[in-house]
Amino acid sequence: MLTEVAGALHRKVAAGNLREMLASEALEQLLAAVGSGGIRLAEDERVLVAAFALATLLKHRVPDCLYLALAEHESAGLATADRALAGLAQQRGIVTMLVAGHAA
Repeated sequence: MLTEVAGALHRKVAAGNLREMLASEALEQLLAAVGSGGIRLAEDERVLVAAFALATLLKHRVPDCLYLALAEHESAGLATADRALAGLAQQRGIVTMLVAGHAA
């Protein structure tokens, strides 16, 4: 998840949609929240088999299916900028919030 966030921030900076300083501050705040326990990161190893099964069933990428499998495992919602992933989540009954981002 941290790598995904860093990658998304980098894409915004590279596209000129976000200043590097703000992106760095956002990443630092995220890391601080993780460090303080305000955000709890899941160990994806415990849902990897389920993610693989979903990827095969849905014919979708394993990394995205990790998010689906984790949401199902934790009975949690999913926030994503990926319309395709949001659609798959909704099909599986996962409460989904589509956020501004790319249109993939």
